[in-house]
Amino acid sequence: MGAIRAGIDILLKENGLLPQAINEIIVAGAFGSYLNISSAVCIGMLPKIPFAVFVRLETRRGWVQRPCFCPKHNEKSSDSGTKNSIRGVGR
Repeated sequence: MGAIRAGIDILLKENGLLPQAINEIIVAGAFGSYLNISSAVCIGMLPKIPFAVFVRLETRRGWVQRPCFCPKHNEKSSDSGTKNSIRGVGR
């Protein structure tokens, strides 16, 4: 298992979720633009979930990528926007 999959698995475990709870995985940056998602799932780099969950985000010069892990069961909260979300900050 690689670092990407390990990070996903840790986030899921810490929140008591299964991979099926993921409603979007954003694949971004130079690495993401060349990544064959089907192959990444096949070798275990990414979880086996529907391909519609994976979204490519074009990288534009000067933009800061801010990927977000948000389980399917997010609920709106009046004070913070969403509950039960885990956010990571990319470079």
